[in-house]
Amino acid sequence: MEGSLSGLLMLQEVDLLLDREKAELAGIPGELSLVEAELAAARTEFENVESRLADLASSQKKCESEKAEARQKLAEYRTKLLSLRTNAEYKAMLEQIAYVEKRIDDIDSRTLELMYEEDGTRGSIEDARKKLDRYSERASKKKELLAEREKSLREEISRLEGDRTARAAEVSVRLLRKYE
Repeated sequence: MEGSLSGLLMLQEVDLLLDREKAELAGIPGELSLVEAELAAARTEFENVESRLADLASSQKKCESEKAEARQKLAEYRTKLLSLRTNAEYKAMLEQIAYVEKRIDDIDSRTLELMYEEDGTRGSIEDARKKLDRYSERASKKKELLAEREKSLREEISRLEGDRTARAAEVSVRLLRKYE
């Protein structure tokens, strides 16, 4: 009887180890999803900065085209200025010219602001790229480690299941039924 009880205790120890290993194996997909989530977040951050940089470039091109249109209007107004006959028309045209010149100054100011923002964003994109590279490398290493750990856990579970079967054979059927 005492031998059966000690066999039953050894079986219980094997079952505890087996449960612990299975629980750890069950946690691996969760760890993998965390690694993937971190990597996806870094990738999204990089894409957002990249998108912002593209938006800034688009805004600069828009400012350039607006400035070209304003310069063309300015040239037209100055040409018309020479053909005007009355002082009222002349004064009105000078106001139009002043408005267009102010518009060009505003466009230049906006272009400078966009350039400063672009410089800052270029620094941010480098930081985001480095972060993405770090996370990618770390994710790759973590995946390798988790794959190795999963393989060793499966081997250990297989070994423990074999050990459990051998230990269960040593315990009397009556005690085994009560245990399970």
